Amino acid sequence: KIFDTPQSLKEAIDEKNRHRANSARIVAGFCWKWSDPNPDGSLVKDVQIGDFQMPWEKKDEFWRWATDPSGMEQVGTVYTAQGFEFDYIGVIFGHDLVWREGSGWVSVPDNSFDKQVTAKNPKLTDHFKHVYRVLMSRAHKGVYVYFMDKETEEFFRSKISSKEGALMFSDVVKPVIYKFDKVMSSVPEEAKYKDCLPVMDLEAVATNFGQESQ
Repeated sequence: KIFDTPQSLKEAIDEKNRHRANSARIVAGFCWKWSDPNPDGSLVKDVQIGDFQMPWEKKDEFWRWATDPSGMEQVGTVYTAQGFEFDYIGVIFGHDLVWREGSGWVSVPDNSFDKQVTAKNPKLTDHFKHVYRVLMSRAHKGVYVYFMDKETEEFFRSKISSKEGALMFSDVVKPVIYKFDKVMSSVPEEAKYKDCLPVMDLEAVATNFGQESQ
C-alpha cells in the first residue's frame, strides 16, 4: 500500500504495533545522516521529511532495533534490517534511487549519506536497487511505502493498477540471474574469486548425537 505522507505511514505501522506489539517496523534508504545519541542518551531525529521527524536506530545499540520495543519508534537501516522479518514493514523510499521515464532507474549519490558506498561506485544504481529490494522484503503480511520522489511513486502506482492491486518488487526491479558459462580446469590468478569461483566436492553429515549417517 502506498501512502501520501510519512505521517500516515507511521500511523498505519503504529496501529499494527498496538494490535500486536513489536510486529511492525519502519525502515528507510540511507538519505539522512546517522547521528550519535545526545549526551543524555536521547536520539537525534535525523530522518526528517517536512514536519515528520524520527530517529535512526541507536547507533551504539543498533542490534536492539529489531527486537526491543524501543525499535518501534526508530527507523531501521538496511544494515540493521537485513536478516529480520516482521508482519508489516513501512518503507520510506528515499530520493537516492529514482525512476525516470526513458532512463529507467537512476541513482542520485548526492541524496545518500552512505558515503563509503557512493564513492566512485560504477554499480551504484544496482546497489541501491538491492537496498530497496531488501527493505521491501522484510514483511510476511504487508508492505507500506511512502515515496519521497513522486515520479517514482507514479511508476509503482502504474504497476499496482496493472496487477489488480498486488505488486511484487520483482515486477519493477528484475532480479539478477547469474549463469555459469563453463567449468575450467585452470584459470589465471587475476581471475580467481573475481570472474571465476572454485567448484568443490561437498559432503554433509546429519546427526542426532547418536549414530551418524552420511
